[in-house]
Amino acid sequence: MGGSERVTRSELRVMTVDVARYRGDVEALTATVRQAEPDVVTVLGAPRSLRWRSKRAELARRCGLVVATADRPGGLLIMTSLRAAVVDTSLALLPLSSRGRRRCVVSAVVDTLGTRWRVAATQLGQDAGERAAHSGPLQSALFAVGPSAPLIVAGDLAESSDGPIQAALRDRLAKCAAADGLVILADPALAVVSASSRSPLAAVLAQS
Repeated sequence: MGGSERVTRSELRVMTVDVARYRGDVEALTATVRQAEPDVVTVLGAPRSLRWRSKRAELARRCGLVVATADRPGGLLIMTSLRAAVVDTSLALLPLSSRGRRRCVVSAVVDTLGTRWRVAATQLGQDAGERAAHSGPLQSALFAVGPSAPLIVAGDLAESSDGPIQAALRDRLAKCAAADGLVILADPALAVVSASSRSPLAAVLAQS
């Protein structure tokens, strides 16, 4: 039975993959994605050099998906299945690191049979000072939009599950009365997220 048959209108299959982990083995990456049958995939380390648009489109095609976001900074990409119609997209740039590395948050609002979701992706740096500087702007980017749809945060925070950024996100979600809280996943990670009837804000954090 396919993923589209298993998932109801109040559920979304979300996956995150880090291109670097596959060491150029695109076949392995696309096979992993296809087997999971996700509605939305957040990609870390997406092509951003020469012909990056066509390379991203080819990656999406080989995964059986389409490109949802077309933002070059940060090497982040969101891909979706035809079941998840893209309603809106956004890009928030985080402050430049001391080494001039650009980090950002990309997001897409998708609609699945009348239920809307906001999926956000980010990838933070390995330097603790840089992560600390990005914590506030990251939260601002994630929570600036009102909770009109369940929020799903995917990506790599480059810290352990008891790290300060994850603690801050948990605290922020608790104040929003998020019913689902945080779920820490491994890369490649797949989660089926349910829309909460008790709160307009839910979250899944996938850390590679």
